[in-house]
Amino acid sequence: MTTPTPPPGPDPIPSTSADANSRALRTLLQNLLFDVLLAVIVVVLPLVQATTVDWSLVIGSVIKTAVVTTLSWVQRAIETRNAGNP
Repeated sequence: MTTPTPPPGPDPIPSTSADANSRALRTLLQNLLFDVLLAVIVVVLPLVQATTVDWSLVIGSVIKTAVVTTLSWVQRAIETRNAGNP
């Protein structure tokens, strides 16, 4: 005779670190996509116009991505911790 298996319970709540890492990774990928598109525009447009490339805009955009990703991780870690998750 087999015993019935209990119905599956709710999905486990992710830990603070795992949730924050997931959020930061999504933010990083979204911002890197923007940085790549911006870099293509900033590099290709001057090459077509035969002028010099202004790399400061690309570098500034990459720095922005690093800062936004870090802030996203910190915010999610705080929100998850305040919600009572481990």
